Amino acid sequence: MTAQRPDETIVTQRGWRRLRRGHRVLRLANLASDVMWTAVVAPSLGWRSRLDVFYSPSNIVPPVTHCPSVVTIHDVNFLLQPDAYDRAYAQYAELMFGVTARRAAHVITDSEFSKRALVA
Repeated sequence: MTAQRPDETIVTQRGWRRLRRGHRVLRLANLASDVMWTAVVAPSLGWRSRLDVFYSPSNIVPPVTHCPSVVTIHDVNFLLQPDAYDRAYAQYAELMFGVTARRAAHVITDSEFSKRALVA
């Protein structure tokens, strides 16, 4: 924790380390790890820390939080070129990015293109 002002605290938490990419089993293990972190670990850490706002710099917010969430969605290329991605990841990303974009109180994008793609 890093104190900003006497009445403000920022709580940071690094996600789980990912396995090397490559083999399909490793990709599926990473995907399962991401789902567990997003659905269980991150919300429980937010609840325990009594956050006022949950910020995710990495595309997805938990499906359930006790406070408003803000997310940065960096890239939606999987929508334009799904064949360039592992099918499981492309399906996961389409579902979770869409849920996140609808659920978050605020969405930050890196480009107008990503913004338009998410709105569409």
